[in-house]
Amino acid sequence: MFEEKEEFMNSCAVFLDLHYEYNHYLKYFHLLSHKENKLDDFQFYLISQPHIRFLFNNLFLQYTQAFKYIFDDYKFLNNSINLGSSKFKKFPFLLLASGPSLEENIIWLKKNEKRFITIAVSSSLAYLESQDITPDIIIHIDPFEWGITSFEKLHSIDFIKDSLCFFSANTPPNIMSLIDKKNLYLFETGTDYKENSFKPSSPCVGSLAYQLLLIMNVQNIYLLGLDLAVDEASGKTHSGVPSISKKSQTKR
Repeated sequence: MFEEKEEFMNSCAVFLDLHYEYNHYLKYFHLLSHKENKLDDFQFYLISQPHIRFLFNNLFLQYTQAFKYIFDDYKFLNNSINLGSSKFKKFPFLLLASGPSLEENIIWLKKNEKRFITIAVSSSLAYLESQDITPDIIIHIDPFEWGITSFEKLHSIDFIKDSLCFFSANTPPNIMSLIDKKNLYLFETGTDYKENSFKPSSPCVGSLAYQLLLIMNVQNIYLLGLDLAVDEASGKTHSGVPSISKKSQTKR
């Protein structure tokens, strides 16, 4: 009651972080001794928590982005594609994600990459460039403009100039403009606008990439870097990133 605003906000943070799962059932009793501004401050902090402040405007922009690409005649992946019955049937596919096992097996990958059709998620591009490994296909699903960092980390965008790009139709224009339109093939995520187009659904790009290959009826799939877990030995979640601290491991 007598705390200054900054101190009061810190108290709110502690209160909300402690047993946050119970805070959906908070009840407020406005006593006469309470100040209106304190209640307003607490309500403001409550709705400003990171996990509940995803703006509707962001969702609207994300789910209407596909219209622009449909009207501009971008190519969409058709769900009738069947790579299992084509000339690709004899080739094994290697899906490269950003888990620790990618870095751990890089020597093997450099020796054997030409034996596969390689598919890489966009977050792995900078590391693959550093190892002079150019993927045949790139998959990107991030609907936010800051997703461009996966491409800005490249020394040269020419590294992927000959790669096919399978991008979500939610991808913002600042990323799409980096890729030659003839190399772009789109699929919908979270929308259902274009008839007979791919509409996969998955919580992460690695799983979605695997799902795409399954939908295309690819018969021979190998995975590298799709760890989906913290590496026990190094403490890493992704290739090329620092290990998590012992403090963080304790919290987990």
